[in-house]
Amino acid sequence: MADAKQHLQLDAELSEPQYRELEAYAREHGLSLDDAILRLASTTLDMRVLGRSLGLKEFDRAPR
Repeated sequence: MADAKQHLQLDAELSEPQYRELEAYAREHGLSLDDAILRLASTTLDMRVLGRSLGLKEFDRAPR
């Protein structure tokens, strides 16, 4: 039941196209929605760490 509530919260925070994209990603990789979110979050953190190691203050900005 708690898992269903979390998914309802997620659905409320994502637009319908974003939610469908997340579901498609999860299906494509054989993951639950929770695992897909964790994988994507981990990838985002890895990219931020890489960006900082290259001197980027924020992931989407060039170094000054």
